[in-house]
Amino acid sequence: MCGIAGLVTDTHLKSVGSLSAGMIDSMKHRGPDDHGWMLATGERIAKGRLPALDFSPEVMLLHCRLSIQDLSESGWQPMSFSGERYFIVFNGEIYNFKEIRATLEQKGHKFCSSSDTEVILAAYAQWGESAVGRFVGMFAFAIFDRLEKVLFLARDGFGIKPLYYTVVNNTFIFASEIPTLMLFPGVSRQADSQAIYDYLRFGASDHRPGKTMYSNIQQLLPGHTLTLSVADPSNFTLKKYWQPTLTEHCGLSFEDAVVKLRELFLESITLHLRSDVPVAASLSGGLDSSAVVMSMGKVMGAGARFDTFSFIAEEEGINEEQWVDDVVAASGAGNYKVRPSSDEFSADVDHLIKCHGEPVYSTSMYAQYRVCKLIAKQGIKVVLDGQGADEILAGYLYYLGARMTSLVRQGRYIDAGKFALQAWQRPGVGGQLINFTGEFLLPRHLHSLPRRLIGQPLSTPWFDNDWFEEQGVVMQTMRSSYAKDALREQLLQTLTSTGLPKLLRFLDRNSMAFSIESRVPFLTPAIVDFVFSLPEEYLIDAQGNSKSVFREAMRGIIPDSVYNRRDKVGFITPEQRWMVHMNDFVDETLHSSEARYMPFLLQSALREVWADIKSGKQPFTRQIWRLVNVIRWSKIYRVQFS
Repeated sequence: MCGIAGLVTDTHLKSVGSLSAGMIDSMKHRGPDDHGWMLATGERIAKGRLPALDFSPEVMLLHCRLSIQDLSESGWQPMSFSGERYFIVFNGEIYNFKEIRATLEQKGHKFCSSSDTEVILAAYAQWGESAVGRFVGMFAFAIFDRLEKVLFLARDGFGIKPLYYTVVNNTFIFASEIPTLMLFPGVSRQADSQAIYDYLRFGASDHRPGKTMYSNIQQLLPGHTLTLSVADPSNFTLKKYWQPTLTEHCGLSFEDAVVKLRELFLESITLHLRSDVPVAASLSGGLDSSAVVMSMGKVMGAGARFDTFSFIAEEEGINEEQWVDDVVAASGAGNYKVRPSSDEFSADVDHLIKCHGEPVYSTSMYAQYRVCKLIAKQGIKVVLDGQGADEILAGYLYYLGARMTSLVRQGRYIDAGKFALQAWQRPGVGGQLINFTGEFLLPRHLHSLPRRLIGQPLSTPWFDNDWFEEQGVVMQTMRSSYAKDALREQLLQTLTSTGLPKLLRFLDRNSMAFSIESRVPFLTPAIVDFVFSLPEEYLIDAQGNSKSVFREAMRGIIPDSVYNRRDKVGFITPEQRWMVHMNDFVDETLHSSEARYMPFLLQSALREVWADIKSGKQPFTRQIWRLVNVIRWSKIYRVQFS
């Protein structure tokens, strides 16, 4: 796990030494153990650790190292291969690198290290661009081929590891994080208007292919590669090498599917435990994180010692401590807990926003942030996380609406009625089921109807709708479905656009802010392809219980108390109490000069809404946090609005 950056240019760059030093410094939280650079122009090449030499390069590669595999000098990057024909900067882990290495050794390749980085280089030398399809892991890397004068970028199939890029004055620049890109002169800080609306209204981000909150900064899509020539750095080719698909049903019985999924998950845990440093786990007390922790113990064997880390919400209804304690007792693992207060949140909020480079969804991200901070305090570098399980196993409540839609579209009206009666009784569902189902059954232009019924319109009193319209912003919901198997279709949409991408970004920034590698064993092609081949009723049963097949796969592995849970909590923070407690901070932010000059805000209406929320005249809305987030983000990064 590391930070990477670089550029390709046909322009004479000045002061590249100070530029490279600044870019490396901006990424040092991602890799504090070491750093390196490589410059190439014509036949000349230079590399080292000190600030880069001040000559004008065609290609520059930068790296900050968090040492996980092969802690020796042999793992240093930028790493070269094949007589310095190939150079790589790599962020992530290839979990099956030992198996790939064995295959390459049979083909005559020799290795100088025990790192997965060198395996990537050898695989690229052997198979070219198709090598990426062999990797099981999380990765973002750049390979420079000196012979062909080509730069090749690749990102893992789920987008677990980030990779951003932009083009300025015929210079192609890439980096692990957006703030690193912004150090290059001329990179625009212009906000994307559609992204602003989608975030403020729905908390959505990372959902439009390749887009970010900035109009001129893109991200390489998951499962894609990018290739460009040094001779023409403004033009590049994007290729898709893998993405999840909705395959035909596998035909297995429920019982056989349970056995197969258990095997796949335990195999994934085994791979994700590969490390030359100790591995820990985050533990919320829910099904997913509990499954990770208990499976770690099962794979590592009796007597294995590892630590777990938990956020504990001090508020009735969202406190999961009893289940955390049950898992800790059953696994024998160590456990550290963090209980953030509103005062701590107020003190950390600007650093939280700065770490992410873009606005974050909710204050739940602060809970994750504090868990990562606690992990780092204990000296842990690698942690397993349950992210991705909800998106592939239908863990969120709105998936109930998708399942209802499937039953209706398939003409199973009696089953749909029975399902609705059962699902309605689940905690937190109630009238939301109308909205969930309506958004799937109705055309997008009618989505406002069910939203108005439950008090969630597509606009707000403090939006300047005329401005959004002038910018070409489309005001519509994120969810849509047209297939008979609406749930399976929605799972694919959530995994690839409307849900998982932003959560993976949040996890990456929160963990890397404290130099921690966070691994996600639910997200492997083998597991996702298998789950997506299952009938919908294997995921959500007739009673509206989610993750049915996985829950059964974990029977006997997780404690009964967790197995029997049917509520859904997650990393929920007491956001309303925190925001009201931070009244002075919120008031200052809403009245700031940054807020006054935001063209999409109606200031008087905004202040009236906030006053009514504080007095209890209006219910609390998460849009307040999002607006505060956007205002603070715009101040920290000097964001521009049309």
